[in-house]
Amino acid sequence: KLTSRADNECWRETDSTLAGPKYSNQVNIPSINLACKGAEVDHFENQIDLLNSRYPSNAAYGWDGSTILFTIGGNDIRTRDGEDWPDVLSACILERNCHKENGNQVANWNTIRTRLDAAYDKLALAAHGAKIRVMGYPRMFQRLTAWYYPDKCPGVTGVNRNEADWADGNINVLNNILRQAVVSARAAHPGLDLEFVSVNGYITRGACRSSGREINDKVCKNTSTDLCFGDGNISDSSFHPSSAGYKK
Repeated sequence: KLTSRADNECWRETDSTLAGPKYSNQVNIPSINLACKGAEVDHFENQIDLLNSRYPSNAAYGWDGSTILFTIGGNDIRTRDGEDWPDVLSACILERNCHKENGNQVANWNTIRTRLDAAYDKLALAAHGAKIRVMGYPRMFQRLTAWYYPDKCPGVTGVNRNEADWADGNINVLNNILRQAVVSARAAHPGLDLEFVSVNGYITRGACRSSGREINDKVCKNTSTDLCFGDGNISDSSFHPSSAGYKK
């Protein structure tokens, strides 16, 4: 399986928006996109196997001269109630002070780190000749701090400043785990061209902005407004980079 979706379908952003295709166009090399919506770390390992099976000649040389970009780990998050991260965000939209709920706290940081260590090790062995860049996650909300904004998160109906800070704090924890796993993988594989890349300096206008945001607000499936009645009406494109964010 390449994703947690029951139908194993992969939803991807168009090639025109992603960092990989943009980079490949600049340096005039082909681009391959095997990313999958909803993919967890285990699925990422399956994507490595698929990549090698489709391009055996590249695999034979450890993907020498290639550049591999990816972001992974966020879909593995599980709370004390067993919910994934999109479910928690849906709860924060529909419920007040979701950050105070014990069941909404992330319960599996150590598990995510263990999975990342195994995946990075597999990738290091399969693509030892490649330039590998692990992209960090952007802070989603980035609430407003100026004193003249009475509402610190006007761009997201239903989310207050404390909820926004809590959610972004969890992204910081995840990024630190990604960074630490990269350091460990590099130590285990001397000479491997592997780096963690933070996007915090690039995507600086989160969903809390009323305009010019680089992270989507909640996106409703069946209406053009931001009034999503029930968590089943909240689109999976919510709180992902907008077109402006991808351009960064």
